[in-house]
Amino acid sequence: MLTHAWRCALIAVLFVISQSSAFSADITIVENGQARAAVFVPARLLDDRAKNPESPGLARTWKAEDQRRRLRESVYDFVA
Repeated sequence: MLTHAWRCALIAVLFVISQSSAFSADITIVENGQARAAVFVPARLLDDRAKNPESPGLARTWKAEDQRRRLRESVYDFVA
């Protein structure tokens, strides 16, 4: 059985989740073949892919360089 405090917390979380869509707005990235958004990233993120390729199993590490490469590949995937 849930205690009163846990029940109240659960109700509060469910309320916040249900209301979050009310505060969000739709965004349009592409409309009629024209870009409506821009992606800005620091130059150091978009280094040469050939010199610093993404290694297998990259998502399982917390090394800063591996995370930078992962972010680089995600940016390339998003804007492609």
